[in-house]
Amino acid sequence: MSAPSPALIAKDEKMSAANTIKRFLLSLNQSFSEKKIIEQIFTNKQFLSQVFMGEEQRMEINLEINDEYKSVNRLLKELSIQIHIETGASLYFYTVSPFMGSGWVVRKEKPANRKVAGLIEDEPPEIKDIDLDKFVEIIMDATKKIYYVSLFENKIKNIAFFSHNRDVILKTVEEFVENFIFFGHTKSGLNLFILDDSDDSERKVRKNKIIDFASSRCKEAGITVFYLGEEEKNNKINDYEKTISNIPQLKLEKGKIIRLINSALGLKGGPGANRNWAFLHNCIQIDDDVHPYTKVKIDGVEKNIPIDILTGINRSLLKEESNGVNYEYCGARDGPGIRKLALYFSVDKEPYPLSYHLDYLSMVNEDKPLFTLYSYFDPRNYPPHGGVFAVLPMNNDVPIVPSSPTCENYLRVEDFIFPAIVERIILIRSNNKSKGKFYHPGGAVFHEPKFGQAPINIAKSVINEIIGFIFIYIVINVFKKEVISKNDLTELEKNYTGLLERLGEALNQIIVNDQIEFYVKSWIENTESPDFALESDFKGFSKKINLFFSLYDKHNHLLNETNHPKKAAVESIKTVLKELNWLTSFEEWKSNNCSIDWKKLDFSKVNDILKKEIKTYADTLIIWPYLLIAAGLNNKNAF
Repeated sequence: MSAPSPALIAKDEKMSAANTIKRFLLSLNQSFSEKKIIEQIFTNKQFLSQVFMGEEQRMEINLEINDEYKSVNRLLKELSIQIHIETGASLYFYTVSPFMGSGWVVRKEKPANRKVAGLIEDEPPEIKDIDLDKFVEIIMDATKKIYYVSLFENKIKNIAFFSHNRDVILKTVEEFVENFIFFGHTKSGLNLFILDDSDDSERKVRKNKIIDFASSRCKEAGITVFYLGEEEKNNKINDYEKTISNIPQLKLEKGKIIRLINSALGLKGGPGANRNWAFLHNCIQIDDDVHPYTKVKIDGVEKNIPIDILTGINRSLLKEESNGVNYEYCGARDGPGIRKLALYFSVDKEPYPLSYHLDYLSMVNEDKPLFTLYSYFDPRNYPPHGGVFAVLPMNNDVPIVPSSPTCENYLRVEDFIFPAIVERIILIRSNNKSKGKFYHPGGAVFHEPKFGQAPINIAKSVINEIIGFIFIYIVINVFKKEVISKNDLTELEKNYTGLLERLGEALNQIIVNDQIEFYVKSWIENTESPDFALESDFKGFSKKINLFFSLYDKHNHLLNETNHPKKAAVESIKTVLKELNWLTSFEEWKSNNCSIDWKKLDFSKVNDILKKEIKTYADTLIIWPYLLIAAGLNNKNAF
């Protein structure tokens, strides 16, 4: 499927703004004189035509009360932000101001740092492509029946929600269902998969509440809900095993098939596999602690603005060379782990704002930005994970690449898995020298602040990131040396699932040949190579270990305290360092002016972790093509 033209996407974004303007006007008091002014502005076809063409526009209007423009400006500012967040359209601010002593003028202003923020608008469509009559009709319709339907509606059908021992899952599902109804996405039916690996005493209560909601509100809206908890997953796994056992070209004994399936889908519903279940059913992935709205401050007042999640993802997935869509957090976000650990020591509470991102909304929120937008990001840097994530399906020439679920304490944590998924997708797509892009649609989801997270989990999350650099290096190098160089690349490009299977077999072989230590040594020795940064960012690895040691060095005096609130965090770092045999390395680092000879760092425990993780991942890749068959996923079952 060829990507739609930039002009077509731009047209869809701008036409969708009519829905936003209409809903905004309906929310205002009918007697509001400001409402009539806004109607006057956005139903003037001459003004609209120049707006659509991306031109700076002025329009004279009459205001009876001299101070009325202040109230109108506040509403226009709110509407401008709402258009951007709901539709993803480029952000403009509409204002009214005095003009030559009589009357007023409407100006459409572009943010001064719009270019810096990556908001480079696509070439605007010709005026004949915009239906101005339809745009005005939508805005003026008071019956709430006439809305613009996106050109890319109904591309997405399957949505997965992840949860583990959390009551918030029901509230999250309810909010997103109402969001889908509000933006008109339920007419052709949606499938919701509740992937729940809960194992606490309240699991059955939550399950029953979800089933009740599914049979009432969801059924009324035409939404089908599939609950997959421990029992349901195990039944599915048994079905997959039977189906795979009957595939003629796969000649594996029964015991090995179930072991491979457990590597990919979790040991009897164990944690860490929900993302693979979502990939298997070709789903958007939504965490249970995010909400489908953005918090924005306008003139000091905080307001929740809903986001058109599905339309934003539909459009972004169809952009040329895009292979994924990711929403950023607003207001609060997770790690990476090293940032969370540093935060744990530096401040007493979360959330904290995204102050390290470009502040291109300073004219809206004089404090700090509450959300961000990027056209794409470089996957070699840590990709932001905003709780709503989607990748292209297989029929768009991008494989659905599974993650590496495991019941171990280290690499299964999402802080490592998510950037690893991005790396693997980009890696395979780079065979034909085509770089994929991840897009952030307009707006951002609100992430529920996390309090009371166990320090030991944060400390191990940091180790995930550190060991993850080596893991990715091994996967990339095995892929290049054992798959690309020894196979017909043209054949592999035509058969992505075959490529994944061969990569799995090659990774398995380095385990059989006991080559993990060899690859780790190779990784260290190649850190000075000019091409090394393209394969594994050793600087990032080095920086994270140094920060880890620094935090321990700065706060280890707390170990002698009795009831210090941050003593547990220091103890957690010590526990992890001890598990990895790195306490001696820490002492060497401290005595050597906070530097270390990486070739002397003890990687024996790291090698053991990598061996287990790569074995699990190899098994996942080997069985993955057959799980896709068993789950009934084919080229016609796309978003």
